[in-house]
Amino acid sequence: MLHPALLKHFSKLRKVAVEEKMNGYNVRVALIGDKLVALTRGGFICPYTTEKANDLIGLGFFQDYPDLVLCGEMVGPDSPYVPKTFYNIESLEFFVFDIREKNSGKPLHVMKRRALMEEYGINSVRLFGEFDIGEAHVEIANIIKSFGDTLREGVVIKDPEMVLSPVKYTSSLSNCADLRYAFEFYNDFGRDFFFGRVCREAFQSVEWMRMQRKLGNDANSSGKASFCL
Repeated sequence: MLHPALLKHFSKLRKVAVEEKMNGYNVRVALIGDKLVALTRGGFICPYTTEKANDLIGLGFFQDYPDLVLCGEMVGPDSPYVPKTFYNIESLEFFVFDIREKNSGKPLHVMKRRALMEEYGINSVRLFGEFDIGEAHVEIANIIKSFGDTLREGVVIKDPEMVLSPVKYTSSLSNCADLRYAFEFYNDFGRDFFFGRVCREAFQSVEWMRMQRKLGNDANSSGKASFCL
């Protein structure tokens, strides 16, 4: 559940940074020798994504920072893995959500990373803002509501200095869309895929109803999707 999880996980922080969790496929872009390559989460080089990364990013950044790795999301209708049309992207775009040192894995601070990407003209995922830890759950709920029925996936909540690991919070509509699709092929998806999303939906529904009662609002005005199961 969002509120207690934030208080527990980020207990030593005063603020958290909230960025969009985009609905695409996860890619690492790095300079290997003198070539720019794009690797999947499993560590495999994807020829298609490598070609796109060379077109979209180029070598400029890596000539100055050869020991950094761009971690990001490939998003758009021309994605061979997760084609999405609701981002107003014509073909395919790359959005950075993390930068890490190649050998140590040490991350850059959130705002330093964003400033660096702006300097080189490379897309970053959307930053919703930095919020006080005690009020972040309300702000995040409002962000999720603002997605409406677009099936945007959710948000990632981060320590601005990237010392603590980030946590993600997904929208009900995204959870339900995943489950709706997966149940069409229920023998092909593992228990972990189903169980995690069912739990997210159940806990989110309970928490949001409590939040609405606390705020004194009608539950039906929250923008929260109805139970999907």
